[in-house]
Amino acid sequence: KRKVIMEFFPFLSAIKSGIAKDNYIRRLANSLQLTERQIYDEFANLKLPQAHPARLHSDISGSASSSNPPTKKFQAEELFVGFMMEYPRIGAMFKDKISEDYLSSDTKAIYKQFCDQYNSSGGADNDSFFKSVVSVLPHELAKRASLVSLYISEFYGEIGEDLVEREMKFLLDRIIKDGIYKKRRFLHQRITDAEKSGGKDDYKGLIVELDALGNL
Repeated sequence: KRKVIMEFFPFLSAIKSGIAKDNYIRRLANSLQLTERQIYDEFANLKLPQAHPARLHSDISGSASSSNPPTKKFQAEELFVGFMMEYPRIGAMFKDKISEDYLSSDTKAIYKQFCDQYNSSGGADNDSFFKSVVSVLPHELAKRASLVSLYISEFYGEIGEDLVEREMKFLLDRIIKDGIYKKRRFLHQRITDAEKSGGKDDYKGLIVELDALGNL
Protein backbone atom coordinates (compact mmCIF):
# COMPACT_ATOMS: atom_id res chain seq x y z
CA LYS A 1 0.00 0.00 0.00
CA ARG A 2 2.85 2.35 0.77
CA LYS A 3 4.33 1.62 -2.66
CA VAL A 4 1.07 2.66 -4.32
CA ILE A 5 1.01 5.92 -2.36
CA MET A 6 4.61 6.61 -3.36
CA GLU A 7 3.73 6.11 -7.02
CA PHE A 8 1.05 8.79 -6.83
CA PHE A 9 2.93 11.18 -4.57
CA PRO A 10 4.34 13.31 -7.46
CA PHE A 11 0.86 13.92 -8.85
CA LEU A 12 -0.97 14.54 -5.60
CA SER A 13 1.75 16.79 -4.21
CA ALA A 14 1.44 19.02 -7.30
CA ILE A 15 -2.28 19.68 -6.78
CA LYS A 16 -2.84 23.26 -5.66
CA SER A 17 -6.55 23.08 -4.86
CA GLY A 18 -7.22 21.79 -1.35
CA ILE A 19 -10.71 20.65 -2.35
CA ALA A 20 -9.41 18.70 -5.33
CA LYS A 21 -6.65 17.14 -3.25
CA ASP A 22 -9.12 16.09 -0.53
CA ASN A 23 -11.28 14.44 -3.18
CA TYR A 24 -8.34 12.46 -4.63
CA ILE A 25 -7.13 11.50 -1.14
CA ARG A 26 -10.61 10.24 -0.28
CA ARG A 27 -10.73 8.07 -3.40
CA LEU A 28 -7.22 6.72 -2.85
CA ALA A 29 -7.97 5.90 0.80
CA ASN A 30 -11.14 4.14 -0.29
CA SER A 31 -9.39 1.97 -2.85
CA LEU A 32 -6.57 1.05 -0.44
CA GLN A 33 -8.91 0.53 2.54
CA LEU A 34 -7.05 3.09 4.63
CA THR A 35 -8.17 6.18 6.47
CA GLU A 36 -7.61 9.59 4.91
CA ARG A 37 -5.46 10.45 7.94
CA GLN A 38 -3.12 7.55 7.14
CA ILE A 39 -2.71 8.81 3.58
CA TYR A 40 -1.95 12.37 4.72
CA ASP A 41 0.50 11.09 7.33
CA GLU A 42 2.28 9.03 4.70
CA PHE A 43 2.57 12.06 2.42
CA ALA A 44 4.08 14.02 5.28
CA ASN A 45 6.52 11.16 5.86
CA LEU A 46 7.53 11.15 2.19
CA LYS A 47 8.36 14.84 2.38
CA LEU A 48 10.83 14.27 5.21
CA PRO A 49 14.58 14.03 4.48
CA GLN A 50 15.69 10.51 3.58
CA ALA A 51 17.65 10.09 6.82
CA HIS A 52 14.86 11.35 9.08
CA PRO A 53 14.05 8.74 11.77
CA ALA A 54 10.31 9.15 11.17
CA ARG A 55 10.81 7.33 7.85
CA LEU A 56 11.55 4.18 9.82
CA HIS A 57 8.01 4.10 11.18
CA SER A 58 4.95 3.69 9.03
CA ASP A 59 1.56 2.32 10.02
CA ILE A 60 1.12 1.22 6.41
CA SER A 61 4.19 -0.84 5.69
CA GLY A 62 6.58 -0.38 8.59
CA SER A 63 9.49 -0.05 6.20
CA ALA A 64 11.62 2.83 5.02
CA SER A 65 12.06 3.97 1.44
CA SER A 66 15.44 4.79 -0.04
CA SER A 67 14.29 6.27 -3.34
CA ASN A 68 12.12 9.03 -4.69
CA PRO A 69 8.58 8.08 -5.63
CA PRO A 70 8.52 6.84 -9.24
CA THR A 71 6.15 7.99 -11.96
CA LYS A 72 3.37 5.48 -12.51
CA LYS A 73 3.10 3.98 -15.98
CA PHE A 74 -0.05 2.42 -17.40
CA GLN A 75 -0.69 0.42 -20.56
CA ALA A 76 -2.76 1.96 -23.36
CA GLU A 77 -5.63 -0.41 -22.62
CA GLU A 78 -5.69 0.65 -18.96
CA LEU A 79 -5.75 4.34 -19.86
CA PHE A 80 -8.49 3.68 -22.41
CA VAL A 81 -10.74 2.01 -19.83
CA GLY A 82 -9.79 4.68 -17.29
CA PHE A 83 -11.04 7.38 -19.64
CA MET A 84 -14.25 5.41 -20.11
CA MET A 85 -14.88 5.47 -16.37
CA GLU A 86 -13.88 9.10 -15.90
CA TYR A 87 -15.93 10.30 -18.87
CA PRO A 88 -18.74 7.73 -19.25
CA ARG A 89 -20.69 9.71 -21.86
CA ILE A 90 -17.67 9.80 -24.18
CA GLY A 91 -16.63 6.31 -23.14
CA ALA A 92 -20.00 4.93 -24.25
CA MET A 93 -19.18 6.04 -27.80
CA PHE A 94 -16.26 3.57 -27.80
CA LYS A 95 -17.74 0.59 -25.97
CA ASP A 96 -18.57 -1.30 -29.17
CA LYS A 97 -15.43 -0.33 -31.08
CA ILE A 98 -12.93 -2.63 -29.46
CA SER A 99 -12.59 -6.39 -29.47
CA GLU A 100 -12.27 -7.88 -25.98
CA ASP A 101 -9.64 -10.21 -27.47
CA TYR A 102 -7.24 -7.26 -27.48
CA LEU A 103 -7.59 -6.67 -23.72
CA SER A 104 -5.84 -8.42 -20.85
CA SER A 105 -8.07 -10.39 -18.47
CA ASP A 106 -8.05 -7.69 -15.77
CA THR A 107 -8.74 -4.82 -18.16
CA LYS A 108 -11.41 -6.89 -19.90
CA ALA A 109 -13.21 -7.43 -16.57
CA ILE A 110 -13.26 -3.68 -15.86
CA TYR A 111 -14.33 -2.91 -19.44
CA LYS A 112 -17.20 -5.42 -19.29
CA GLN A 113 -18.34 -3.99 -15.98
CA PHE A 114 -18.36 -0.50 -17.50
CA CYS A 115 -20.53 -1.74 -20.39
CA ASP A 116 -22.91 -3.60 -18.07
CA GLN A 117 -23.32 -0.60 -15.76
CA TYR A 118 -23.76 1.84 -18.60
CA ASN A 119 -26.33 -0.35 -20.37
CA SER A 120 -28.34 -0.75 -17.18
CA SER A 121 -28.14 2.86 -15.97
CA GLY A 122 -27.78 4.83 -19.19
CA GLY A 123 -24.85 6.65 -17.61
CA ALA A 124 -24.83 9.18 -14.80
CA ASP A 125 -22.66 12.01 -13.60
CA ASN A 126 -19.02 11.02 -13.75
CA ASP A 127 -18.34 10.54 -10.05
CA SER A 128 -21.44 8.48 -9.20
CA PHE A 129 -21.02 6.35 -12.31
CA PHE A 130 -17.40 5.60 -11.41
CA LYS A 131 -18.49 4.50 -7.94
CA SER A 132 -21.17 2.23 -9.39
CA VAL A 133 -18.55 0.48 -11.53
CA VAL A 134 -15.87 -0.08 -8.88
CA SER A 135 -18.41 -1.06 -6.20
CA VAL A 136 -19.12 -4.36 -7.95
CA LEU A 137 -15.54 -5.20 -8.95
CA PRO A 138 -13.33 -7.57 -6.91
CA HIS A 139 -11.14 -5.64 -4.49
CA GLU A 140 -7.90 -5.86 -6.49
CA LEU A 141 -9.60 -4.80 -9.72
CA ALA A 142 -11.45 -1.98 -7.93
CA LYS A 143 -8.14 -0.75 -6.56
CA ARG A 144 -6.52 -0.89 -10.00
CA ALA A 145 -9.44 0.91 -11.61
CA SER A 146 -9.32 3.62 -8.93
CA LEU A 147 -5.59 4.16 -9.44
CA VAL A 148 -5.93 4.49 -13.22
CA SER A 149 -8.85 6.88 -12.80
CA LEU A 150 -6.90 8.94 -10.28
CA TYR A 151 -3.90 9.06 -12.61
CA ILE A 152 -6.04 10.34 -15.49
CA SER A 153 -7.69 12.98 -13.30
CA GLU A 154 -4.33 14.34 -12.19
CA PHE A 155 -2.18 13.83 -15.28
CA TYR A 156 -4.69 15.20 -17.78
CA GLY A 157 -6.41 17.68 -15.47
CA GLU A 158 -9.54 19.50 -16.59
CA ILE A 159 -9.82 18.72 -20.29
CA GLY A 160 -12.73 19.15 -22.68
CA GLU A 161 -14.71 16.32 -24.21
CA ASP A 162 -13.19 16.94 -27.64
CA LEU A 163 -9.73 16.26 -26.25
CA VAL A 164 -10.97 13.22 -24.33
CA GLU A 165 -12.45 11.79 -27.52
CA ARG A 166 -9.25 12.49 -29.47
CA GLU A 167 -7.10 10.85 -26.79
CA MET A 168 -9.35 7.80 -26.66
CA LYS A 169 -9.19 7.43 -30.45
CA PHE A 170 -5.39 7.51 -30.23
CA LEU A 171 -5.37 4.90 -27.43
CA LEU A 172 -7.87 2.71 -29.28
CA ASP A 173 -5.67 2.78 -32.39
CA ARG A 174 -2.66 1.68 -30.32
CA ILE A 175 -4.61 -1.13 -28.66
CA ILE A 176 -5.86 -2.47 -31.99
CA LYS A 177 -2.43 -2.27 -33.64
CA ASP A 178 -0.78 -3.99 -30.66
CA GLY A 179 -3.52 -6.63 -30.62
CA ILE A 180 -3.16 -7.39 -34.33
CA TYR A 181 0.64 -7.58 -34.00
CA LYS A 182 0.37 -10.07 -31.12
CA LYS A 183 -2.27 -12.09 -32.95
CA ARG A 184 -0.04 -12.30 -36.06
CA ARG A 185 2.90 -13.52 -33.99
CA PHE A 186 0.66 -16.10 -32.33
CA LEU A 187 -0.69 -17.34 -35.71
CA HIS A 188 2.80 -17.53 -37.23
CA GLN A 189 3.87 -19.74 -34.34
CA ARG A 190 0.78 -21.91 -34.72
CA ILE A 191 1.42 -22.24 -38.48
CA THR A 192 5.01 -23.30 -37.84
CA ASP A 193 3.80 -25.90 -35.33
CA ALA A 194 1.14 -27.16 -37.78
CA GLU A 195 3.77 -27.53 -40.53
CA LYS A 196 6.01 -29.55 -38.24
CA SER A 197 3.18 -31.82 -37.06
CA GLY A 198 1.67 -32.27 -40.53
CA GLY A 199 -1.75 -30.94 -39.53
CA LYS A 200 -2.96 -29.86 -42.98
CA ASP A 201 -6.47 -28.84 -41.89
CA ASP A 202 -5.13 -26.77 -39.01
CA TYR A 203 -2.56 -25.23 -41.33
CA LYS A 204 -5.16 -24.16 -43.90
CA GLY A 205 -7.44 -22.69 -41.24
CA LEU A 206 -4.58 -20.72 -39.70
CA ILE A 207 -3.54 -19.34 -43.10
CA VAL A 208 -7.11 -18.10 -43.67
CA GLU A 209 -7.08 -16.48 -40.21
CA LEU A 210 -3.75 -14.80 -40.94
CA ASP A 211 -4.97 -13.53 -44.33
CA ALA A 212 -8.03 -12.02 -42.64
CA LEU A 213 -5.77 -10.09 -40.30
CA GLY A 214 -3.95 -8.67 -43.29
CA ASN A 215 -7.11 -6.79 -44.24
CA LEU A 216 -7.32 -4.99 -40.88
